[in-house]
Amino acid sequence: MANLIEPSSFDLIVVGTGLPQCIVAAAAASNGHSVLHLDACDFYGSHWSSLPLQDFSDWCHSAGQLPFPSPIQITTPSNVSGTGASEVSNQNVSPSFERDTAAGEMVFQNGALPNNGSMPSSREFGDSFPENSTNGTTHSFAETSLYGSATTANASLQNGFLSPEPVTHTEEIVLNTNNLSLHDSTMEELGLQSEVVEERSSMYQDFHIMQDSIEDLGPSRRYCLDLAGPKLAYCGGSLVDLLLRSGANNYLEFKSLEASFMWSNGVLLPVPSSRADVFKDRTLINAEKRHLMRFFKLVVEHDSSNPDAPQISPEELESPFVKFLHERQVPLSVQSMILYAIALSNHKQGTVEEGGSHIMKTKEGLELLALYLSSVGRFVNSTGAFLYPLYGQGELPQAFSRSAAVKGALYALKMPIQSFLKDKVTGDFKGIKVSTTEQLIFSQKLVVGPTMLQTVCKAFNSDVLSVEGRNAAQESGEEKEAPKVVRGICITDKSLRADLCTLMVVFPPHCVTVQENGVIRALQLGSSVSVCPEGKFLVQLSMVCSNESVGIEALQRATQFLFNSRDSSSTADAEKPTLLWAAFYAHNEIYEGGADVLILCKWILAGHVAAFGMPDETLHFQKAVASAENVYKGLFPDDDFFPRPPLSPTTTTDDFVMDDMVEENEHLV
Repeated sequence: MANLIEPSSFDLIVVGTGLPQCIVAAAAASNGHSVLHLDACDFYGSHWSSLPLQDFSDWCHSAGQLPFPSPIQITTPSNVSGTGASEVSNQNVSPSFERDTAAGEMVFQNGALPNNGSMPSSREFGDSFPENSTNGTTHSFAETSLYGSATTANASLQNGFLSPEPVTHTEEIVLNTNNLSLHDSTMEELGLQSEVVEERSSMYQDFHIMQDSIEDLGPSRRYCLDLAGPKLAYCGGSLVDLLLRSGANNYLEFKSLEASFMWSNGVLLPVPSSRADVFKDRTLINAEKRHLMRFFKLVVEHDSSNPDAPQISPEELESPFVKFLHERQVPLSVQSMILYAIALSNHKQGTVEEGGSHIMKTKEGLELLALYLSSVGRFVNSTGAFLYPLYGQGELPQAFSRSAAVKGALYALKMPIQSFLKDKVTGDFKGIKVSTTEQLIFSQKLVVGPTMLQTVCKAFNSDVLSVEGRNAAQESGEEKEAPKVVRGICITDKSLRADLCTLMVVFPPHCVTVQENGVIRALQLGSSVSVCPEGKFLVQLSMVCSNESVGIEALQRATQFLFNSRDSSSTADAEKPTLLWAAFYAHNEIYEGGADVLILCKWILAGHVAAFGMPDETLHFQKAVASAENVYKGLFPDDDFFPRPPLSPTTTTDDFVMDDMVEENEHLV
């Protein structure tokens, strides 16, 4: 059979190109393991991707279905609502596999990048690029262009998304059951049996869309809308360190977050990020400035190895962080700033009687503050603590994929899996059967994304609860209800601050709604980070909540505080931006845990099969990286997680520190 994957056996098979999966694949390739990385979609990123505006709008109207190349049938689901919510049509996408990159499959083997290293990228927008081009290199895509075409929204199929036409509702689960009898004799001889893949096509619910038309917002391909926003990378965080160690930083550019603000009684209060910011801040009185500076000094000294530094007792480290702040006489206004804008707690902090939930311990709070302070000014041309990647966070999975490809990993898009192979006697994972070619591919280790969690649990008799099982446990009182994440993305006509492009606004708990204890964060991005046309701005919002409907209402309420609506010209505040378009949605496939509990992964077969969950609720990438490391160390316990680059002949081990690498890679920002 033509177009088969060669070889047919790998050390590791990874399914789905979400950020954690891409990190694991890159780490395996860095250590010399053979890796096959597949994705049913025709773009990189999965639930961590960044989409053009038209594709994002279509994704919302399809209730969050990713563009699987296998046949999909959907209609306007009951969980899509809002102004002008459209129905979507029934179309088939015929999957195909081609090794020729000109056919649009973008396959990489043994480090051979197609056409001088180009890859599908969200940089593919704008009038300055030819159709279906990446950095000037033209790629011809067989079915559709990677990020949409020049045709209008009336086309029946746009980048694998379905256009707005009414059909009847069908089941959410996609079953790959074609020609299951193929290779039966071979499997019988090898003592294998197959488990059909039942893949959830959507992990989202409760879509609300405002101002359905996007025709007057500018070219769709000039937008890059993050599915998992808002998220930022600490300058001193683990993600940046991995980018530098893996070489993935060579495929990325970043911009620094310019400022952060706290919402307080209708006023945006600046969050200081350095000693100079504290002294320049006119919202703090001198006594508050002194308290804040002393506290920052305590955090830095505690994080140092100086034996003469003030010691914090083990009892204090295990106590609630909010209690620690109170005992250190930190003013209430500064406490709120530290807890929600610097330590980035997602929940109200305080005693249970005061309505506190998911209480942050002092140890965790001090570690996050130390990370924040060490991130400030780490790069010469970045004065803040946070970075955002140009062209959206969807560039991050692509960067790690490129890093893995040049080290020998094999990538294939539009490649759905028909079934898993397992040993008839032991039940161990042995490989996969590919839908498009019916090929059997063998491996002892497998990593999948959240859409396959239920399937792998069922196939390998895991005791990890499915969504339905978890709900049943919740109803019986055996398990707490899993938290939900609500997200929103808005397009406005101007910045919240005329002199700033990238900024963050933090709404403390109960500032917008008293029904939930979650913190709302709004990240504004502009054309300087290449995610929207000049003169437009994106604002990403998120909140953790127990009820998605209440959470979405809270996000909508926050937008009313920040923006004028299009139909409020008579009462509009001239200083506020106007909200031109918005979409809100929710997902609950996250795994709950504390600071030292990895929440993004579940082991199905210890050391052999692992599944990653949905993008987590945090603003940063720390937990995503920690989860990827946890999975990798479970798969290959004898390996280093991204071994450090070899030392040059003139460099000693004592001289080798990460900061030296940072100084050599200042082009990150």
